[in-house]
Amino acid sequence: MMTSDNERLEHAAEWLDNLDTLNELERSQFAEWLRDEANQRAFKRLRACHDSEELEAALSVYPSYAPPHDTMNTNNTKTRSRISGLWAWSAALCCMVLVAVVGQSQWQVTPEAGAPSPSKRIATQVAELRSLQTEDGSTLVLNAQTALGLHFSEQSRHAWLEQGEAYFDIARDTARPFVVHTPEAQISVLGTEFNIDHRAGIVLVSVTEGRVRVTADRVVELVAGEQVHVKNGVLSQVKHSAQVLKAGDWQGGWMDIVHAALPEVVARLQRYSDREIQLDPALSAQKISGRFQLRDPANTLGLIASLHQLELIETDRHFVLSEPQ
Repeated sequence: MMTSDNERLEHAAEWLDNLDTLNELERSQFAEWLRDEANQRAFKRLRACHDSEELEAALSVYPSYAPPHDTMNTNNTKTRSRISGLWAWSAALCCMVLVAVVGQSQWQVTPEAGAPSPSKRIATQVAELRSLQTEDGSTLVLNAQTALGLHFSEQSRHAWLEQGEAYFDIARDTARPFVVHTPEAQISVLGTEFNIDHRAGIVLVSVTEGRVRVTADRVVELVAGEQVHVKNGVLSQVKHSAQVLKAGDWQGGWMDIVHAALPEVVARLQRYSDREIQLDPALSAQKISGRFQLRDPANTLGLIASLHQLELIETDRHFVLSEPQ
């Protein structure tokens, strides 16, 4: 799922607080959650804060406090409960500290050599789409939960897609190529239309008009109808399909997919849901096809469950999609 840094830290705090009491299903769900590299980083950061000497020193002034390793050896239920409660509070404290750091550093982008830094920043929230026209006449559309930086000068045009998805309709300017920077690749154009989807450590570039150059471990040029993804700085083989031309359909609230992995579908729906969407690890390899509404995740998840004989459980905070019990 595509989740903000703040939400990842909150989820990590929940997992850390309950780690010793997870049942078999919850452990499986925790393992699935950790498959996301961004989730792994959030959990490690929170645990490092949790285990820090500074935090223990701060908590030691409370009579009920004991370090977490002591809780593993006590048979006193009341003591365990008291310790667990304070440890949960410390997890929340860590989370607040890290969230503050994330909030301050989110846009501290380190530009490539010779590239400027972002001078303008735009971010969208859950289920929020935003369209903007830049000073050069280009049009950018940001999907939900997307973060983008911009810098324009007389010599260059730069954008930084830190997370999320955006559709670019770039005004032609042969003197100033438009360059999009992502953690995995650099995309440069003179004037064209293309979509970039950045989630879970993968950047997917889809061209709907014109020509786009993608630079990672090698350089490829894409034309309309072609798509490539980049993971860990390595480019995939170029894919050519008429389906690629629909890469920007999310702007109209739709998701057109053909034989897509269910975790990918869930990640796209997560951008439009303020409730976490959990997927049974047993469904990780399942493929689905169809045209689905993005702006009504509850209805779309229900439809997917019905079409594929799956079980959907709703709570105030979660959706859980799993195989029938």
